[in-house]
Amino acid sequence: MNLVHTVNVIHDSPNLNRRQRKRLDRIDEILRAADGLVRHEGLDGLTMQTLAAEMDASVGAVYRYFPGKQALLAGLQVKAVQTLSRLLEQRIERGQDPLVRIELAFGSWRAFALAEPSLFALVDRSLSDPSRVLDDEQAAQVRQAIDPILERCAALLQDAVQAGRLAPGDARVRAHVLWASVRGAHHLRKQRQGPDADLVQAEAIRALLRGWHADCS
Repeated sequence: MNLVHTVNVIHDSPNLNRRQRKRLDRIDEILRAADGLVRHEGLDGLTMQTLAAEMDASVGAVYRYFPGKQALLAGLQVKAVQTLSRLLEQRIERGQDPLVRIELAFGSWRAFALAEPSLFALVDRSLSDPSRVLDDEQAAQVRQAIDPILERCAALLQDAVQAGRLAPGDARVRAHVLWASVRGAHHLRKQRQGPDADLVQAEAIRALLRGWHADCS
């Protein structure tokens, strides 16, 4: 099952026949129930058995749609990444200046952590060490869901170049550098030492933009 395609269809394809819609509605119901378990019981509290009990269904009925816990976690992560993507777009709309829009976009990681802590932790854990959560195929599907976010951020960086606010450069590489800085600042927060992690994140973004010849006075 291609999880990226399936989750996209759940939200974006109204023109389905009754059987297709029923199947997708059931997948969405399973993912929502799994999301609730992760929020209240943590990742270790999510098993196929507890999920089936939560839904008042048989374990076999859950396996009919997801072959195991890893596939279920991958589905949750794809949904979580798409939540992050929507949050990013909402934040971008608040800014007009190209550099402000970049800062708002990369601040989405912290905003996502505050708005959806359990799903954020799941995605962050997978990005840090995919082998602990997903197999290679499923990790690749989560990365496929993340790619549009990176492409969107690269487009924002290229917009700033075209507006004369940044010097020319590889926008995709810059997007990865900025995301690495933002995620690094978050891990400083988890250590609970040193300066405020939000200040570290803001300064890291602005320092990188200045290094790319932005006017960040």
